[in-house]
Amino acid sequence: MLKYMKVAWKHIKEYKKRSIAIVLSIMLSVFLVVTIGSLSESARVLQVDDIIQNTGRNHVFYNGLGKAQIDKISKEKNVKEVANSFNYGTWKSNNGVNVDILAGEKKLLYMLDTEIIEGKYPTESNEIAIEGWVLDRLRLPHELNKNIKLSSKENGEKEFKLVGIIENRLHSQNHDFRNAFVAFDDEKIVGREDSIETLVEFKEGLKYKNEAMKLGKAIGIKDEEKIVLNRELLDAMGELKAIDWDLVKTSLLLIVVGGMVIYSLYSISVLKRVQEYGTMRAICSTKNK
Repeated sequence: MLKYMKVAWKHIKEYKKRSIAIVLSIMLSVFLVVTIGSLSESARVLQVDDIIQNTGRNHVFYNGLGKAQIDKISKEKNVKEVANSFNYGTWKSNNGVNVDILAGEKKLLYMLDTEIIEGKYPTESNEIAIEGWVLDRLRLPHELNKNIKLSSKENGEKEFKLVGIIENRLHSQNHDFRNAFVAFDDEKIVGREDSIETLVEFKEGLKYKNEAMKLGKAIGIKDEEKIVLNRELLDAMGELKAIDWDLVKTSLLLIVVGGMVIYSLYSISVLKRVQEYGTMRAICSTKNK
């Protein structure tokens, strides 16, 4: 083995240009494959961030839950964050703009990838928080602690105090989803005990689809229609598509092209050596020489 290595090293020193060309072609092929993989991963991360802004951070949400079920979810070890909410009603404003009122926990804003930019999140039964662009649509001033009268078919007319202004969500603006947020409390949940929607984000490194189905069974959900996966997010994370075939095809193409270049250089070098050996034998050189 040592003998062959010495011969190879002598060959490399004797034919520097061809040896350098082969080494460079190998390095270029490896560089291209690694770079394509890195670019693909960067694009995937950007896509995940974009989808989080549109659909939220939750990997799954369960609808039609009761209080005992949401208590079980909060105790699960694989759950990173959980937020509970329910539809409190539809506010019909005087200027004809309808706003869906969500009674939810503060973590709901985290799940929706937004936050309070002024004031606080509602904690009392008569408090409300609204996105800035929704206030503009309602022609209401961005003035905290201002009393607002809400009229809805479900709850009649009630007065709430504006305690928080929420950062505008691009997704809700684009699709004209107008939401207001009130506190998630026992008073509002009366009569809606089995209509709670729970958004769940699992810990990193898990198989989110499997965890979502497993958790649904653990809390007693028999109807799988109540288990709604965030398919766009899971797909972007590669959870629903086990193999990125586009990346595989590109990598194979680069490997084939790189292999052809390397093989061509190697073939030229071999043919050159054969020609030299033939010349040497023609002038009566021995095999050892």
